[in-house]
Amino acid sequence: IPEVDESLKWKVPYYMFKGPIGYMSIKTDIVMFGFYWGKHMSDSLNAFEKNGLKQVRQFAFRSEEDMRLDFFRAYLFEAIDINAQIDRPKYTSPGRKE
Repeated sequence: IPEVDESLKWKVPYYMFKGPIGYMSIKTDIVMFGFYWGKHMSDSLNAFEKNGLKQVRQFAFRSEEDMRLDFFRAYLFEAIDINAQIDRPKYTSPGRKE
């Protein structure tokens, strides 16, 4: 997706489009992708891991069979859509007057 920026934050690949979309966590036996605004996503395929996080939702790739790129792509586009619609407060540096 050309408009998405990738960077490293906290030594983790992070993806941004009009704010944070998600991140990828890579461990020995699992790759997790966390959607920053996942609580707003439909999860129509019931693919998210139950993780106890307030807003982030994750799904795991434990094997090649788990890598269903067709539905991952659909979730990614839904996350981008939601991210573009989220109303965020304007950030003002401490001590700065508007």
